[in-house]
Amino acid sequence: MKINKVILCSISTVVLVGVFWPKESSTEQSTQQKPVKNVVVNTSVAAPPTSVTGSQPFKLVKAVNQDSWVSDGVRLQMVDVSQTYQENIRYPKYSKPLHKNDWNLLNPRAFVPTSMSLDFNEDLSAAIVLSEYIVSRDENLSVSVQVSGEALNNVTPEFVSVYLSDKGKQTKALELSSVVSSEGMLTYSGSLDKALFSDIENSEVILIAELEFNNDEQAKVSAVFKLMGTDATLTSISDSFVEGAHLMIPTSFDVSNPGYYRVEANLFDKKSQEPISHLNSAFLLTKRENTGLLKIHASTLRSKGFEGPYILTDFNITRRPAKPGDKTGYGRSEEESFTVEGFDFSLYSQEDYVDPKNQQRLEFLQKMAGIR
Repeated sequence: MKINKVILCSISTVVLVGVFWPKESSTEQSTQQKPVKNVVVNTSVAAPPTSVTGSQPFKLVKAVNQDSWVSDGVRLQMVDVSQTYQENIRYPKYSKPLHKNDWNLLNPRAFVPTSMSLDFNEDLSAAIVLSEYIVSRDENLSVSVQVSGEALNNVTPEFVSVYLSDKGKQTKALELSSVVSSEGMLTYSGSLDKALFSDIENSEVILIAELEFNNDEQAKVSAVFKLMGTDATLTSISDSFVEGAHLMIPTSFDVSNPGYYRVEANLFDKKSQEPISHLNSAFLLTKRENTGLLKIHASTLRSKGFEGPYILTDFNITRRPAKPGDKTGYGRSEEESFTVEGFDFSLYSQEDYVDPKNQQRLEFLQKMAGIR
């Protein structure tokens, strides 16, 4: 019965950690605690001596040993969790450190291609590759069709045509003529003109590629992307400046649909191209109040060791639904990237980032781990 209570305590501990863990961006996902299933109660114990003195039953001794082992395991779990949490809350969620393996942050609105085997030859496969999944109707769309397989030595596409399919109506968009050959792969590339989107509503759109091969065989592959209008456009950034412990980046927008916007972007060192920080800020934008501030805490900059200049890129701009039933809106940047001036670290104030609520949660975890 005592063992059950200890195990129940272990489960409760993990539930409490889940409740107190901060709602951050996906950068922190790789720092989550180890599953409790790693704490295993070993039920195979040595047999008791042939002569046991004292009135305490052997089963009670066994339970006490198990209780101690489970308790130690849970405590070690909590030490690990509290240390990970302590490192995680060193940086604000609006400027988390960015790493090369943060694929989802480095590739916002990513389109993930799916390769399909061709019916007439299983040694050949093809896939449509798009520059992004969420596509602005105000921008041209880069399209590639990749054909791969050992059979390319004998069978190759002679023509690759791309069609847009909307509400059952199929319209030819372009012929892909530019071909790049690499080992075991042919890539056919082109660009869909934004004018082709004028009669298509904001919705998911099917893209179809028809391939005609030199052996008179034909094949089709398809993909889906999300076509959206532009509610706000990032047009420029002004000179950056230091304010306390922050590097501040003023931004300006052309706003067609007012609302609360979330602006995400990535900051890189200009010289080395090393990732530094993922920026995540939210502010109200209207036609008149069309500016907002992005900020990076000096603790994030110091952790990477780069004083600038920087490159700001990988923009992901979204508008929060204004009322129930409203849909998320999307924005875009007029430029792919902007240069941001940096400053000597000595110009920033020296205080570390501290969130009082996060600090209270850390103290709670440390008490449970027996650290405090």
